[in-house]
Amino acid sequence: FSSRRRHTRYISVTGVQTCALPISPPGRRPARISHSRSAPRRARPLSGARRCRAAPDRSDRRAKAAIPTGRGTRPAADRRLRARRCWRRSEPGPARHCPAARCSPDGSIDGKIIHLDILLSNLCNAKCIHCDPAYSTMWYSDYVELTGSNEFRVGSKSYQITKKDNKYVTDMVKWHNSPIWWEQFESIAPNLRSIYFNGGEPFLAPSHDEMLDRLIAGGHASQIRLRYDTNLTVINNKILERLSHFKEVRLSISVDDIEDRYELIRYPSKWNRLLENIKILTSVERKNITYQITTCIGIYDYYAPLRIIPFFSEMGFKNYSIRLLRSTNYDKPEFYDAVYLPRHVKEQIVETYEKSDLRREHKAVIVGYLKNNYDKDDKFCRFGMDVFLKRLDTLDRLRGTDWKQTIPELAEMLEGYY
Repeated sequence: FSSRRRHTRYISVTGVQTCALPISPPGRRPARISHSRSAPRRARPLSGARRCRAAPDRSDRRAKAAIPTGRGTRPAADRRLRARRCWRRSEPGPARHCPAARCSPDGSIDGKIIHLDILLSNLCNAKCIHCDPAYSTMWYSDYVELTGSNEFRVGSKSYQITKKDNKYVTDMVKWHNSPIWWEQFESIAPNLRSIYFNGGEPFLAPSHDEMLDRLIAGGHASQIRLRYDTNLTVINNKILERLSHFKEVRLSISVDDIEDRYELIRYPSKWNRLLENIKILTSVERKNITYQITTCIGIYDYYAPLRIIPFFSEMGFKNYSIRLLRSTNYDKPEFYDAVYLPRHVKEQIVETYEKSDLRREHKAVIVGYLKNNYDKDDKFCRFGMDVFLKRLDTLDRLRGTDWKQTIPELAEMLEGYY
Protein backbone atom coordinates (compact mmCIF):
# COMPACT_ATOMS: atom_id res chain seq x y z
CA PHE A 1 0.00 0.00 0.00
CA SER A 2 2.93 2.38 0.55
CA SER A 3 3.25 3.02 -3.19
CA ARG A 4 -0.24 4.49 -3.31
CA ARG A 5 0.21 7.30 -0.79
CA ARG A 6 0.85 10.18 -3.19
CA HIS A 7 -2.46 11.94 -2.54
CA THR A 8 -2.72 11.03 1.13
CA ARG A 9 -1.68 12.70 4.36
CA TYR A 10 -1.13 10.48 7.40
CA ILE A 11 -1.79 11.95 10.80
CA SER A 12 -1.44 9.83 13.92
CA VAL A 13 -4.00 10.39 16.61
CA THR A 14 -4.56 9.08 20.10
CA GLY A 15 -8.32 8.97 20.36
CA VAL A 16 -11.46 11.04 20.60
CA GLN A 17 -9.65 14.22 21.63
CA THR A 18 -7.80 14.52 18.35
CA CYS A 19 -10.01 13.19 15.60
CA ALA A 20 -13.37 12.40 17.22
CA LEU A 21 -12.77 8.71 16.50
CA PRO A 22 -12.05 6.38 19.44
CA ILE A 23 -9.81 4.16 17.29
CA SER A 24 -7.61 3.06 20.18
CA PRO A 25 -7.93 3.31 23.96
CA PRO A 26 -5.80 5.85 25.82
CA GLY A 27 -2.28 4.55 26.28
CA ARG A 28 -2.44 2.04 23.43
CA ARG A 29 -0.41 2.52 20.27
CA PRO A 30 -2.00 5.41 18.33
CA ALA A 31 -4.31 4.51 15.50
CA ARG A 32 -3.16 5.93 12.21
CA ILE A 33 -5.83 7.65 10.21
CA SER A 34 -5.50 8.97 6.68
CA HIS A 35 -7.69 11.49 4.95
CA SER A 36 -7.93 12.52 1.35
CA ARG A 37 -6.94 15.98 0.22
CA SER A 38 -7.20 18.10 -2.88
CA ALA A 39 -3.61 18.92 -3.73
CA PRO A 40 -1.26 18.82 -6.69
CA ARG A 41 0.50 15.54 -7.45
CA ARG A 42 3.75 16.86 -6.02
CA ALA A 43 3.99 19.01 -2.93
CA ARG A 44 5.55 22.41 -3.63
CA PRO A 45 8.73 23.43 -1.79
CA LEU A 46 8.31 25.50 1.33
CA SER A 47 10.08 28.55 -0.10
CA GLY A 48 7.57 31.35 -0.27
CA ALA A 49 5.09 29.52 1.94
CA ARG A 50 3.19 31.57 4.41
CA ARG A 51 3.73 31.36 8.14
CA CYS A 52 1.84 28.43 9.56
CA ARG A 53 0.11 29.22 12.85
CA ALA A 54 -0.95 25.59 13.13
CA ALA A 55 2.57 24.18 12.99
CA PRO A 56 3.10 21.51 15.64
CA ASP A 57 4.52 22.46 19.01
CA ARG A 58 8.00 20.94 19.25
CA SER A 59 7.29 19.97 22.84
CA ASP A 60 4.47 17.68 21.70
CA ARG A 61 5.99 14.21 21.24
CA ARG A 62 3.11 12.97 19.14
CA ALA A 63 3.38 15.92 16.78
CA LYS A 64 7.13 15.43 16.46
CA ALA A 65 6.97 11.78 15.56
CA ALA A 66 3.69 11.20 13.80
CA ILE A 67 3.03 13.58 10.92
CA PRO A 68 4.45 12.19 7.67
CA THR A 69 3.62 14.29 4.61
CA GLY A 70 3.74 14.28 0.87
CA ARG A 71 4.74 11.16 -0.97
CA GLY A 72 5.56 8.33 1.43
CA THR A 73 6.81 9.29 4.88
CA ARG A 74 9.55 11.62 6.09
CA PRO A 75 11.86 11.24 9.08
CA ALA A 76 10.58 13.01 12.20
CA ALA A 77 13.55 15.40 12.23
CA ASP A 78 12.80 16.45 8.64
CA ARG A 79 9.16 17.09 9.50
CA ARG A 80 10.13 19.26 12.47
CA LEU A 81 12.50 21.23 10.26
CA ARG A 82 9.76 21.85 7.72
CA ALA A 83 7.43 23.02 10.49
CA ARG A 84 10.07 25.44 11.86
CA ARG A 85 10.55 26.87 8.38
CA CYS A 86 6.83 27.53 8.19
CA TRP A 87 7.00 29.45 11.47
CA ARG A 88 9.76 31.68 10.11
CA ARG A 89 7.72 32.92 7.13
CA SER A 90 6.72 36.54 7.37
CA GLU A 91 3.18 36.31 6.00
CA PRO A 92 0.42 35.30 8.45
CA GLY A 93 -1.95 32.40 7.89
CA PRO A 94 -1.47 28.64 7.47
CA ALA A 95 0.98 27.46 4.83
CA ARG A 96 -0.85 25.45 2.21
CA HIS A 97 1.48 22.49 2.28
CA CYS A 98 2.23 22.32 6.01
CA PRO A 99 0.70 19.09 7.44
CA ALA A 100 -0.52 20.88 10.54
CA ALA A 101 -2.46 23.36 8.40
CA ARG A 102 -5.13 20.69 7.95
CA CYS A 103 -5.83 20.59 11.70
CA SER A 104 -8.16 22.92 13.56
CA PRO A 105 -6.95 24.52 16.83
CA ASP A 106 -8.36 21.61 18.86
CA GLY A 107 -6.44 19.09 16.73
CA SER A 108 -9.44 17.67 14.87
CA ILE A 109 -9.32 16.91 11.15
CA ASP A 110 -11.81 18.10 8.59
CA GLY A 111 -11.53 15.60 5.75
CA LYS A 112 -12.45 12.18 4.43
CA ILE A 113 -10.83 9.33 6.33
CA ILE A 114 -9.55 6.68 3.93
CA HIS A 115 -7.24 4.54 6.08
CA LEU A 116 -7.55 2.95 9.52
CA ASP A 117 -4.72 1.33 11.53
CA ILE A 118 -6.43 -0.63 14.29
CA LEU A 119 -5.35 -2.69 17.28
CA LEU A 120 -8.69 -4.31 17.95
CA SER A 121 -7.75 -5.65 21.37
CA ASN A 122 -5.11 -7.73 23.15
CA LEU A 123 -7.26 -10.87 22.86
CA CYS A 124 -4.88 -13.65 21.80
CA ASN A 125 -4.54 -17.43 22.01
CA ALA A 126 -0.73 -17.43 22.36
CA LYS A 127 1.78 -16.05 24.82
CA CYS A 128 4.93 -15.65 22.77
CA ILE A 129 8.05 -15.33 24.88
CA HIS A 130 8.77 -11.86 23.46
CA CYS A 131 5.25 -10.55 24.14
CA ASP A 132 3.52 -9.07 27.21
CA PRO A 133 0.02 -8.36 28.59
CA ALA A 134 -0.41 -5.29 26.39
CA TYR A 135 -0.72 -7.55 23.35
CA SER A 136 -1.90 -10.88 24.74
CA THR A 137 -4.54 -11.80 27.29
CA MET A 138 -2.76 -15.14 27.68
CA TRP A 139 0.18 -13.35 29.25
CA TYR A 140 -1.68 -12.11 32.35
CA SER A 141 -0.90 -15.00 34.72
CA ASP A 142 2.71 -15.45 33.57
CA TYR A 143 3.35 -11.73 33.85
CA VAL A 144 2.23 -11.65 37.49
CA GLU A 145 4.42 -14.67 38.30
CA LEU A 146 7.38 -13.36 36.31
CA THR A 147 7.47 -9.80 37.59
CA GLY A 148 5.69 -10.03 40.95
CA SER A 149 3.52 -7.09 39.87
CA ASN A 150 -0.07 -6.89 38.71
CA GLU A 151 0.48 -3.59 36.90
CA PHE A 152 1.72 -3.11 33.34
CA ARG A 153 2.10 -0.04 31.19
CA VAL A 154 1.25 0.82 27.62
CA GLY A 155 2.91 4.11 26.84
CA SER A 156 1.99 6.48 29.66
CA LYS A 157 -1.09 4.51 30.74
CA SER A 158 -1.09 1.90 33.52
CA TYR A 159 -3.43 -1.07 33.71
CA GLN A 160 -4.16 -3.47 36.56
CA ILE A 161 -4.36 -7.25 36.32
CA THR A 162 -6.86 -8.74 38.76
CA LYS A 163 -8.16 -12.25 39.36
CA LYS A 164 -11.90 -12.68 39.08
CA ASP A 165 -13.66 -16.06 39.24
CA ASN A 166 -10.29 -17.82 38.85
CA LYS A 167 -9.61 -15.84 35.69
CA TYR A 168 -7.19 -12.98 35.15
CA VAL A 169 -8.70 -9.78 33.74
CA THR A 170 -7.62 -6.15 33.26
CA ASP A 171 -9.24 -2.74 33.24
CA MET A 172 -8.25 -2.01 29.64
CA VAL A 173 -10.83 0.02 27.74
CA LYS A 174 -12.92 -1.98 25.26
CA TRP A 175 -13.47 0.92 22.89
CA HIS A 176 -14.69 -1.34 20.08
CA ASN A 177 -17.81 -2.23 22.10
CA SER A 178 -18.92 1.40 22.25
CA PRO A 179 -22.02 2.44 20.24
CA ILE A 180 -20.18 5.69 19.52
CA TRP A 181 -17.45 3.79 17.69
CA TRP A 182 -19.91 1.86 15.51
CA GLU A 183 -21.88 5.00 14.69
CA GLN A 184 -18.74 6.77 13.57
CA PHE A 185 -17.45 3.72 11.74
CA GLU A 186 -20.62 3.63 9.66
CA SER A 187 -20.12 7.30 8.81
CA ILE A 188 -16.57 6.84 7.49
CA ALA A 189 -17.05 3.43 5.84
CA PRO A 190 -18.05 4.80 2.38
CA ASN A 191 -14.69 6.57 2.03
CA LEU A 192 -12.40 3.85 3.39
CA ARG A 193 -9.78 2.42 1.05
CA SER A 194 -7.56 0.40 3.40
CA ILE A 195 -7.52 -1.05 6.92
CA TYR A 196 -4.57 -2.52 8.84
CA PHE A 197 -5.55 -4.98 11.59
CA ASN A 198 -3.25 -5.91 14.45
CA GLY A 199 -3.69 -7.34 17.90
CA GLY A 200 -3.73 -9.61 19.85
CA GLU A 201 -4.90 -12.00 17.20
CA PRO A 202 -7.31 -10.01 14.99
CA PHE A 203 -9.21 -13.07 13.73
CA LEU A 204 -10.23 -13.87 17.32
CA ALA A 205 -11.88 -10.51 17.96
CA PRO A 206 -15.68 -10.51 17.54
CA SER A 207 -15.52 -6.82 16.62
CA HIS A 208 -13.35 -7.73 13.60
CA ASP A 209 -16.05 -10.00 12.17
CA GLU A 210 -18.71 -7.37 12.78
CA MET A 211 -16.60 -4.73 11.08
CA LEU A 212 -16.15 -6.83 7.96
CA ASP A 213 -19.83 -7.80 7.90
CA ARG A 214 -20.85 -4.14 8.01
CA LEU A 215 -18.50 -3.25 5.19
CA ILE A 216 -19.80 -6.14 3.08
CA ALA A 217 -23.45 -5.34 3.78
CA GLY A 218 -22.87 -1.67 2.96
CA GLY A 219 -21.32 -2.50 -0.40
CA HIS A 220 -17.94 -0.99 0.52
CA ALA A 221 -15.80 -4.15 0.64
CA SER A 222 -14.85 -4.16 -3.05
CA GLN A 223 -13.01 -0.84 -2.70
CA ILE A 224 -11.03 -1.70 0.46
CA ARG A 225 -7.64 -3.33 0.92
CA LEU A 226 -7.04 -5.26 4.16
CA ARG A 227 -3.73 -6.02 5.82
CA TYR A 228 -3.19 -8.32 8.82
CA ASP A 229 -0.55 -9.40 11.28
CA THR A 230 -1.78 -12.85 12.29
CA ASN A 231 -0.52 -16.09 13.83
CA LEU A 232 -2.93 -17.95 11.50
CA THR A 233 -4.03 -20.34 14.24
CA VAL A 234 -7.75 -19.67 13.79
CA ILE A 235 -8.13 -19.31 10.04
CA ASN A 236 -11.07 -21.21 8.54
CA ASN A 237 -13.32 -21.22 5.48
CA LYS A 238 -15.83 -18.86 7.11
CA ILE A 239 -13.13 -16.23 7.61
CA LEU A 240 -11.81 -16.76 4.09
CA GLU A 241 -15.30 -16.32 2.66
CA ARG A 242 -15.55 -12.92 4.33
CA LEU A 243 -12.15 -11.90 3.01
CA SER A 244 -13.13 -12.89 -0.54
CA HIS A 245 -15.40 -9.83 -0.77
CA PHE A 246 -12.55 -7.34 -0.42
CA LYS A 247 -10.42 -5.78 -3.13
CA GLU A 248 -7.15 -7.08 -1.75
CA VAL A 249 -6.05 -8.92 1.41
CA ARG A 250 -2.46 -9.23 2.61
CA LEU A 251 -1.64 -11.65 5.43
CA SER A 252 1.63 -11.37 7.35
CA ILE A 253 1.90 -14.78 9.04
CA SER A 254 3.98 -14.72 12.21
CA VAL A 255 6.48 -17.61 12.28
CA ASP A 256 9.60 -17.19 14.42
CA ASP A 257 11.11 -20.65 13.87
CA ILE A 258 10.06 -24.15 12.90
CA GLU A 259 8.88 -27.31 14.65
CA ASP A 260 9.61 -27.56 18.40
CA ARG A 261 11.38 -24.19 18.38
CA TYR A 262 8.20 -22.59 17.04
CA GLU A 263 6.19 -24.18 19.85
CA LEU A 264 8.65 -22.89 22.47
CA ILE A 265 8.65 -19.32 21.16
CA ARG A 266 4.92 -19.07 20.39
CA TYR A 267 3.71 -21.19 23.30
CA PRO A 268 1.21 -22.91 23.40
CA SER A 269 0.76 -22.81 19.60
CA LYS A 270 1.24 -26.09 17.75
CA TRP A 271 3.41 -26.42 14.66
CA ASN A 272 1.18 -29.01 12.97
CA ARG A 273 -1.87 -26.81 13.47
CA LEU A 274 -0.09 -23.94 11.71
CA LEU A 275 0.80 -26.18 8.75
CA GLU A 276 -2.80 -27.39 8.50
CA ASN A 277 -4.08 -23.82 8.39
CA ILE A 278 -1.52 -22.86 5.76
CA LYS A 279 -2.82 -25.75 3.62
CA ILE A 280 -6.37 -24.43 4.05
CA LEU A 281 -5.17 -21.00 2.93
CA THR A 282 -3.16 -22.20 -0.06
CA SER A 283 -5.26 -25.19 -1.20
CA VAL A 284 -7.47 -23.01 -3.40
CA GLU A 285 -6.25 -20.13 -5.54
CA ARG A 286 -7.54 -16.92 -4.04
CA LYS A 287 -6.77 -14.07 -6.40
CA ASN A 288 -7.36 -11.29 -3.87
CA ILE A 289 -5.26 -12.81 -1.05
CA THR A 290 -1.48 -12.58 -0.81
CA TYR A 291 0.67 -13.71 2.10
CA GLN A 292 4.15 -13.59 3.52
CA ILE A 293 6.06 -15.06 6.44
CA THR A 294 7.03 -12.51 9.08
CA THR A 295 9.74 -13.39 11.60
CA CYS A 296 10.57 -11.53 14.81
CA ILE A 297 14.27 -11.95 15.53
CA GLY A 298 15.60 -11.91 19.09
CA ILE A 299 18.55 -13.45 20.91
CA TYR A 300 16.84 -16.85 20.98
CA ASP A 301 16.24 -17.25 17.21
CA TYR A 302 18.96 -15.38 15.33
CA TYR A 303 19.51 -18.41 13.09
CA ALA A 304 15.78 -18.90 12.43
CA PRO A 305 15.68 -17.37 8.91
CA LEU A 306 18.20 -20.01 7.79
CA ARG A 307 15.56 -22.62 8.64
CA ILE A 308 12.33 -20.73 7.92
CA ILE A 309 13.03 -19.43 4.42
CA PRO A 310 14.11 -22.77 2.87
CA PHE A 311 11.24 -24.62 4.58
CA PHE A 312 8.47 -22.28 3.41
CA SER A 313 10.01 -21.74 -0.01
CA GLU A 314 9.39 -25.43 -0.65
CA MET A 315 5.73 -24.77 0.20
CA GLY A 316 5.52 -22.02 -2.41
CA PHE A 317 6.07 -18.94 -0.28
CA LYS A 318 8.04 -16.17 -1.96
CA ASN A 319 7.81 -13.20 0.40
CA TYR A 320 9.48 -12.87 3.79
CA SER A 321 9.80 -10.08 6.31
CA ILE A 322 12.32 -9.88 9.16
CA ARG A 323 11.68 -7.71 12.21
CA LEU A 324 14.39 -7.20 14.81
CA LEU A 325 13.44 -6.96 18.48
CA ARG A 326 15.25 -3.84 19.62
CA SER A 327 15.50 -2.10 22.97
CA THR A 328 14.70 1.19 21.22
CA ASN A 329 11.21 -0.04 20.30
CA TYR A 330 8.80 1.12 22.98
CA ASP A 331 6.58 -1.92 22.57
CA LYS A 332 9.25 -4.66 22.52
CA PRO A 333 11.04 -6.17 25.53
CA GLU A 334 14.60 -4.88 25.54
CA PHE A 335 16.05 -8.07 27.07
CA TYR A 336 15.64 -9.94 23.75
CA ASP A 337 17.74 -7.42 21.82
CA ALA A 338 20.83 -9.00 20.22
CA VAL A 339 22.78 -5.90 21.23
CA TYR A 340 23.42 -7.74 24.53
CA LEU A 341 25.08 -10.73 22.89
CA PRO A 342 28.82 -11.01 23.59
CA ARG A 343 30.99 -9.87 20.68
CA HIS A 344 32.31 -13.33 19.84
CA VAL A 345 28.73 -14.59 19.48
CA LYS A 346 27.80 -11.66 17.23
CA GLU A 347 30.84 -12.37 15.04
CA GLN A 348 29.90 -16.04 14.85
CA ILE A 349 26.36 -15.18 13.71
CA VAL A 350 27.63 -12.64 11.16
CA GLU A 351 30.07 -15.16 9.69
CA THR A 352 27.32 -17.77 9.35
CA TYR A 353 25.00 -15.37 7.50
CA GLU A 354 27.69 -14.02 5.22
CA LYS A 355 28.41 -17.58 4.07
CA SER A 356 24.72 -18.40 3.62
CA ASP A 357 22.79 -18.15 0.34
CA LEU A 358 19.98 -15.98 1.73
CA ARG A 359 18.93 -12.99 -0.32
CA ARG A 360 21.06 -9.92 0.22
CA GLU A 361 18.28 -7.82 1.75
CA HIS A 362 17.62 -10.48 4.39
CA LYS A 363 21.29 -10.75 5.28
CA ALA A 364 21.66 -6.98 5.47
CA VAL A 365 19.01 -6.59 8.16
CA ILE A 366 20.73 -9.02 10.54
CA VAL A 367 24.40 -8.59 9.66
CA GLY A 368 24.23 -4.81 9.59
CA TYR A 369 22.59 -4.57 13.01
CA LEU A 370 25.08 -6.91 14.66
CA LYS A 371 28.11 -5.21 13.13
CA ASN A 372 26.84 -1.82 14.26
CA ASN A 373 26.76 -3.12 17.84
CA TYR A 374 30.14 -4.86 18.04
CA ASP A 375 31.53 -2.24 20.42
CA LYS A 376 29.35 -2.95 23.48
CA ASP A 377 31.48 -3.59 26.56
CA ASP A 378 31.39 -6.86 28.47
CA LYS A 379 29.70 -5.38 31.55
CA PHE A 380 26.84 -4.08 29.41
CA CYS A 381 26.44 -7.42 27.63
CA ARG A 382 26.59 -9.45 30.83
CA PHE A 383 23.85 -7.36 32.42
CA GLY A 384 21.53 -7.89 29.45
CA MET A 385 22.28 -11.60 29.22
CA ASP A 386 21.60 -12.11 32.92
CA VAL A 387 18.12 -10.58 32.55
CA PHE A 388 17.44 -12.57 29.38
CA LEU A 389 18.51 -15.93 30.82
CA LYS A 390 16.61 -15.46 34.09
CA ARG A 391 13.49 -14.69 32.10
CA LEU A 392 13.82 -17.82 29.94
CA ASP A 393 14.48 -19.99 33.02
CA THR A 394 11.41 -18.59 34.77
CA LEU A 395 9.21 -19.16 31.72
CA ASP A 396 10.50 -22.74 31.54
CA ARG A 397 9.41 -23.26 35.13
CA LEU A 398 5.96 -21.75 34.54
CA ARG A 399 5.29 -23.49 31.23
CA GLY A 400 7.08 -26.79 31.61
CA THR A 401 9.41 -26.10 28.67
CA ASP A 402 13.19 -26.46 28.37
CA TRP A 403 14.89 -23.83 26.21
CA LYS A 404 18.36 -25.37 26.57
CA GLN A 405 17.15 -28.64 25.10
CA THR A 406 15.03 -26.99 22.40
CA ILE A 407 17.67 -24.48 21.28
CA PRO A 408 20.94 -26.28 22.06
CA GLU A 409 23.14 -24.04 19.89
CA LEU A 410 22.03 -21.02 21.92
CA ALA A 411 22.88 -22.79 25.18
CA GLU A 412 26.29 -23.67 23.74
CA MET A 413 27.01 -20.11 22.59
CA LEU A 414 26.04 -18.64 25.95
CA GLU A 415 27.90 -21.17 28.07
CA GLY A 416 29.50 -19.33 30.97
CA TYR A 417 26.58 -16.90 31.26
CA TYR A 418 24.29 -19.25 33.19
